[in-house]
Amino acid sequence: MCGSGSRRPLASPPVLGRWPLLGRDDEMQVMADALEAGEQRSVVIAGAAGVGKSSLARAFVDRAAAAGRPIAWAVATRSAATVPFGAVSHLIDQPHVLTTGRGDLLARATSALLASAGDEQLLVGIDDAHLLDDASAALVHQLAVAERAALIVTVRTGEPCPDPIVALWKDDLAARLELQALSAVETGRLLETVLEGPLDGRSRNLLWNSSLGNPLLLKELVIAGEQTGALRRADGLWRWEGPLRASDRLVELVEARVNRLADAERAALELLAVGEPLGVDVIASLGGREALDALDRQGLVRVEHAGRRRLLRVAHPLYSEAIRAIMRPLSAESARGRLAAALVEVGARRRDDLLRVATWQLHSRGPLGGAELLTAARRAALAYDHALALELGRAAIDAGAGPAATMLVADELFWLGRPTESDATLGALDLTQLDEDAQAEVAIMRSSARLWGLGQLDQALDGLVAAEQALPHGEARAAIAAHRASILFYAGLPAEAAQIVTAVLDDPSMGDLVRIRAAEAIGCFLGIGRPEHAIALAEQHIALALEHSEEFQPLAPAEIVGTQAFALWLAGRTGEADELATFLCREAEARHADDALGAVLFVSGRIILASGRVRSAIRRLSEASAALVAGDPTGFRSLSLACLAQGHAMLGDLGAAEAVLAESDAVRVRGLTPFEVDRWLARAKIAVRRGERTRAVELMSAGAAEAAEAGNRCTELFAWHEVARLGEAARCVDRVRELADGFEGTLAPAIMADVVARARSDGAALEEAAEGLARTGMFLLAAESAAEAHGLHRQAGRTGSALRSAALARQWASKCEGAADAIEGQLADSSRELARLTRREREVADLAGRGLSNRDIAESLSLSLRTVENHLAHAYEKLGVEGRAELGLLFRPGAPTSG
Repeated sequence: MCGSGSRRPLASPPVLGRWPLLGRDDEMQVMADALEAGEQRSVVIAGAAGVGKSSLARAFVDRAAAAGRPIAWAVATRSAATVPFGAVSHLIDQPHVLTTGRGDLLARATSALLASAGDEQLLVGIDDAHLLDDASAALVHQLAVAERAALIVTVRTGEPCPDPIVALWKDDLAARLELQALSAVETGRLLETVLEGPLDGRSRNLLWNSSLGNPLLLKELVIAGEQTGALRRADGLWRWEGPLRASDRLVELVEARVNRLADAERAALELLAVGEPLGVDVIASLGGREALDALDRQGLVRVEHAGRRRLLRVAHPLYSEAIRAIMRPLSAESARGRLAAALVEVGARRRDDLLRVATWQLHSRGPLGGAELLTAARRAALAYDHALALELGRAAIDAGAGPAATMLVADELFWLGRPTESDATLGALDLTQLDEDAQAEVAIMRSSARLWGLGQLDQALDGLVAAEQALPHGEARAAIAAHRASILFYAGLPAEAAQIVTAVLDDPSMGDLVRIRAAEAIGCFLGIGRPEHAIALAEQHIALALEHSEEFQPLAPAEIVGTQAFALWLAGRTGEADELATFLCREAEARHADDALGAVLFVSGRIILASGRVRSAIRRLSEASAALVAGDPTGFRSLSLACLAQGHAMLGDLGAAEAVLAESDAVRVRGLTPFEVDRWLARAKIAVRRGERTRAVELMSAGAAEAAEAGNRCTELFAWHEVARLGEAARCVDRVRELADGFEGTLAPAIMADVVARARSDGAALEEAAEGLARTGMFLLAAESAAEAHGLHRQAGRTGSALRSAALARQWASKCEGAADAIEGQLADSSRELARLTRREREVADLAGRGLSNRDIAESLSLSLRTVENHLAHAYEKLGVEGRAELGLLFRPGAPTSG
C-alpha cells in the first residue's frame, strides 16, 4: 500500500527478467518422485506453447545441479534440426566422436556423454525435443535406456515428434507430465510477485482471461503494458487502464507462426480472430472446415460449449489481438462483411447475434437499417460496452431510427462521463413528438445528467417537478416521482423520499418498471432508521428487477442488492452484509460490468472498513477507485476515496490519508449527502491522529447538525457516536437516545448503549455495550469500548474486571488488521498484572480456565493437590478474579469456559 509521507505517483512495472516459478510445487514433486521411483528414471513434460515447460524443466535441472548432481542441458531448434546431432553436439567433450566414421557413432556419442558424469548418474535436460534431428532424438532414446542417465524432456502438444521421443512415454521409458496453465489464483500470485505489489481485481481478471494462465502470454501482456503505459500503479495498487494490446514481440512470434500456415488455414484463422466466438457452421459456410481441422491439430483453435452449440475461438485471446494487428485493413473489413453475411445465412439465432452482425456491417460499410442498429445498440449497452453502444446509436440516428436512438445516445454519453453533451442531446428533442413514457424518461435522464454529472441539484429537482406536473396521473408520472425520490434521498432528504416510495409501492395499479424504479430508491429508509424495512423491500423486488433487467437499465438489480447489503450492515448483520457485497463484486467482475463493479466494491469496502478489517478495506476501496477512473457518472469514486482516507488514517499513514482525501474533494459530486459522513469521518480521524481531538469533535458535531437539519437519522447517529467516542458522550447522550429509539435492528441500540455507558463512566455497562457491538460485527468499535472499560475498571480498583475487559479488547482487536494497535497501549497494565504470576501459577491458572478440575491439573503437572490449590489461590489474589470462568477469559479470550 502507500508508503508514509505522500501518495505514491503513477509508476511503470519493474524491469522484467526471468519470471519466478510459482504454482508449480506439485509438478516439481511429481518429477522428483518419478525420477526416484521404479524403472522410469525420466520425465517428459508436455504442454502448449508458453505454458511454462522450459521454465519448469530448467528449474528442476538447476535444483539438481545446486545439489551437486552432474547435468547436461540442450535446447532443440528448427535451425539445428538440419544438422545431425546439431542440438547436442556441445555436450560431447570429444568432437572427433561425431566426425570419425558412422559404424557405432550413436554408441560412441552415448558413451562420451555419460563419461562426462564420471561414476555418477547424469541428469540430461532436453528442451523442445519435438524439434530434434533424428540423430539427436536417437541419442536421447539411448540415454533413456542407459542406467547411468535420467532425462527431463519437454515437448509441445500438437506438434509432431520424432519416433524415438514418442517412444519415451509410449514404451514406458519415461513418465509423461501434462503441464496445465496456471489457475486464476496462481496467475494473480505470479503477477503480484512480479509487480512487487497488489493488483486490482478487475485488472487481475482481465489479465487472467486474456492469458488463460499461460505464463509466456502473461509476461508478454505485462511487457505490452509497460510499453504502452497501460499497466500503472497509483495509491500502491497496480491497475490496467485502456484496451489490451499484444506486445511487439508477441505480434512477431504469432506472425512467424501464421506465415507457416497454408493460405486456407490463415484465412480461417483470420476470420476467427475478427469474429470469435464462431460456430463451426459459420466457418464451414465460408469454405473453411478442412482448414479448421488443420488448425485444431496444431493447437491454434479451442472449442467452448454454449448449450448444445460448439463455438470456436483462437487458442488464446492474445493470439487474436496479434493476428488482428498484422491483418491489412481491407482484409479485416472484408472478413467482417463475409462474417456478417454468413451469420445471417446460417441463421442469427443467438441473443447477441444481431449485435455482432450490426457491428461487423458497421465496420465493413455493409447495408444497415435503423431499427436493427438501435436494437444492436441496446444489446451493447446491456453488455456495458458504452463506446460501441454510442457508435451504433449514432449510426441508428443517421439511419432514421428517430428519438429512441437519440435518447440511447444521450444515455451512453452520460455513462461515458459526458453529461453536458447528454443534457444538450436530450434538450434538442421535441417532447411533443414523444409519448408520455418517453417524456418521463427524458426528464429522468436529464435530471441524472444535471445532478450526478454537473452537480446541479436544484436544476435536477426543478426539472423533475415541472415534468411531473405536465403529465396526467399515471405510470409515467409515477416513474418521475420514483426517480425524484432517489434524488431526494441522495440530497439528504430521506423522509420526503420515503413518502414517495411508499406511495408508489403501495399502489397496486403500478406496473413492474415503475415499481423497480421505486425499489431503486429504498435507500431512503436507511436514512430514517428503517433498515429492516429496506431489506424486506429489496427481497420483494430483486426478482422483478432481474426479470426486467434487459428492458430496464441493467444496473437496477445491483443497486437494489447493494442497498440491501448496506441495510443488513445498519441492522447489525455485518457478516451477512459482507457476504452479499462480496457476492455482488464477484458477479460484477464475471460480467465485466465496470459501471457496477466500482459501486459494489465501494459498498463492500465501506462495510468491512466499519467492521475493522482495515487493510482488506483499503485493498477493496483502492480497487473501487481504480474501477471508477474510466467512468464515474454517479460520483462513487469520491466516496471510495473518502473511505480510503479513513483507512489510511486508522493505520497512521497521514500523508496518504490527506492526499487521498484531497483527491476525493477534487472529484466530489454534489447530491450524495448521506455519504458526507465519510468525508467528516476522514477529516476527524486525521485530526485525532495529529492529536487535534478538539478539532475532530468540532468536525463531527457540525456534521451531526447538518444531518439533523436534513432529517437523516442514520448519518446523525453515526456522527454523534463519533463525538461520544472522542470523550464528549455527556453532551450528546440524550440526542443519541432519541435517534436510536425505534431504529430497526441491533446496531443502533448497541451504539446507544455504548454512548450511555460512556456518559456515565460505567465500566461494567461499557463492557456490556462492547459485547453488543461485537455481536453486530463492529469489532473495532467493540475493541475500543472494551479498552475504555478496562481503564474505568482500573480506576475503580476492580483488577479482575479490568483484566477481563482487556482480554476482550485484545480478542476483538485481533480481527482488525492492525487498526487497533493503539489499544495495546491502553492495556499495558493488564499485561503487567499477568506478568506478576510465576510460571507455575500461570500454568495452573491457564488449565483451570480451560475447565480442568484441581485433581486433573495435579495429575497433568505431576503436582500434589494441595500445591495446585495454593497456586490457584495465589493467582486469584494477584489477578483479583474469583472463578475459573474469568480465568478462562483472561488466558483464552472467546473460548468456552466452565465455572
